[in-house]
Amino acid sequence: MSFLNPRKLAPATAFARKESFSVPPDGDSTLARLLAEELAAHRSLSGFRLLSIGMEAFLMRVALANSARRTLDLQYYIYREDDTGGYLTQALLKAADRGVRVRLLVDDLNLLRRDDDVTALDAHPRIEVRVFNPFATRRDTYWARLLNFFSDAARLNRRMHNKSFIADNLGAIVGGRNIGDEYFDASRDFGFGDLDVLAVGPIAAEISRSFDRYWNSAFAYPPSTFGARVMAKVWMERLRRRLGRHFIRMRKSDYTTRVFKTDLATQLSERHLTLEWAKAELLADPPEKIVEPPDIASTGPYDQLQVLAEQATAEILLVSPYFVPGEAGMTALRGLRSRNVRVRVLTNSLASTDVAAVHAGYARYRAAMLGMGIELYELKPIVPTGGRRRRKIMFGSARASLHAKTFVFDRRRVVIGSMNLDPRSVYLNTELGLTIESAVLACEIAESFDELVDRDYSYKVELESPSGRLRWLSNEGGQTIMHDREPLVSLWRRLAARILGWLPIERQL
Repeated sequence: MSFLNPRKLAPATAFARKESFSVPPDGDSTLARLLAEELAAHRSLSGFRLLSIGMEAFLMRVALANSARRTLDLQYYIYREDDTGGYLTQALLKAADRGVRVRLLVDDLNLLRRDDDVTALDAHPRIEVRVFNPFATRRDTYWARLLNFFSDAARLNRRMHNKSFIADNLGAIVGGRNIGDEYFDASRDFGFGDLDVLAVGPIAAEISRSFDRYWNSAFAYPPSTFGARVMAKVWMERLRRRLGRHFIRMRKSDYTTRVFKTDLATQLSERHLTLEWAKAELLADPPEKIVEPPDIASTGPYDQLQVLAEQATAEILLVSPYFVPGEAGMTALRGLRSRNVRVRVLTNSLASTDVAAVHAGYARYRAAMLGMGIELYELKPIVPTGGRRRRKIMFGSARASLHAKTFVFDRRRVVIGSMNLDPRSVYLNTELGLTIESAVLACEIAESFDELVDRDYSYKVELESPSGRLRWLSNEGGQTIMHDREPLVSLWRRLAARILGWLPIERQL
């Protein structure tokens, strides 16, 4: 029986639930044996590997799930039931069958709880699922949620945007990717250019502690709270059969064939994983942020970004798909330019973004940023596959919208996580990321940034006149082309973005 009603949500602690915590790493796990020598040689450091290619990011998650011996902890904003999502769900189910404790925490905004695969996993004795900040509806339909949102918008507008995948409290993946085909180069129609990082060693334990804090918070609810049928054995058997058929089909697919031909697949098969060892710091909002007034909400990750920016002396690279600096951000940018720090920004063009309202919020600041010497680049909607392209571009692929969130300071420090540079990430949502003190990783990302902001791949935005008129420079067919309006978008889309820019909704972007 659900205790929920459309206007009030009882604390999760009011329902049958137990606290649980991460388990110390097991030295006999597959991952521990693979990394034993390097972990011993770098006791005070953690190991990192960038996961810029979607297929490798998918494979690394599958490898962690398959190698886990004691625990798997997953925390996601979105977990889709598509090809890659189903494959990973099957991997979690297999891990639980061999005795691994699986905890899965998913934000409720994009999760329909009507007997879906994610909540159905809760029926397994070794798997526990919790839903973060759920809608207070007995009937989980679009219209019921819409009505609930309007009656409780102050709460439901605050979301858990964190993304982490943790195995045996020893290896973790943190970054911008949710679980879904569009994040792993598996969708034929659309994709996100994104960036994750694999982290092993001491930092994984810190990520686990952040997960525990969310898992045991008053905002994480068991599916039984909603009257879901996940306890029915018949549903679990139906899920097993369906996932089994899906797994067989995926193993024979062209996508999986290409996944197992990646460089990462070769290294894993040879039991050798190339890592960069460095110091790192976890950037994590507390779960309580979602009930704090936005103006005074905890902003730990952004406080740390500000510290890193103030320490920068030469150059800052900002990659953010949704970039709305706001007045506070503009003040910070002016301070950087007053110290002659070079600032370069890569974000989506209006043609490549999937959220036109955010682009409208960004557009109102473009002329002012260019006027103070900020360099702006906007990713084209189609990255060319021929001509000058020499290799796979980091956080960019055909039919891709930029989704990576990464920041480089003086090419010696890098931040990778779920945080966008927009008001929603700062004031409303919870976020998670890592600061890594590594010139090697920072330079690797910076070199890819330099390549991607080439006019073959991105538009360079410039001020055409002191009045604020803009132009977009592009290389097309081997020639430099100048556009005097947003390229590759219709008049109606430009008009819609202009109208959205007039609305007083910046704090929601």
